[in-house]
This record gives sequence, structure tokens and C-alpha cells, in this order.
Amino acid sequence: LVEVMDGFLAKVGTSPQAIAKATIRGVERRQHLVLGNSGAKTLYYISKFIPALGDKMIDSAYKRLQKNGVVAP
Repeated sequence: LVEVMDGFLAKVGTSPQAIAKATIRGVERRQHLVLGNSGAKTLYYISKFIPALGDKMIDSAYKRLQKNGVVAP
């Protein structure tokens, strides 16, 4: 599973090390929300201001992850 997630993050354009670095930085700064990359930030703001579009994007991404075997159906 680790190899699959590493491959997925590589396709998205974010390395596990970059996510870990952003998470550690967020914890050090005591942030209540840590967004690891620009895609996460974009999705967060879309979901905040246009909830239906954000839900559709999340559903689509989840279905792709199921199709590729990253998450169980």
C-alpha cells in the first residue's frame, strides 16, 4: 500500500517528504488546518465557496482511487 500511495502522490505532483514537511511545519506553527499542496488548497477553497463543485471533484477523485485499487470499493 505504501508503494501505491507513493506512486499516487508522485502522479499528483507531491512527494511524501513534501507532505511530511508541510505537516511538521503546521504542527510547529500550531495551525488547525494543514494543506500539503496547491491542489489541496484549491479544493479546500472551492469546497468552502462552491460546495456542490467541491463534492463532485472529491467524488470523482475517490472513484478514480477505487478504480486504481488505492482504496477498497
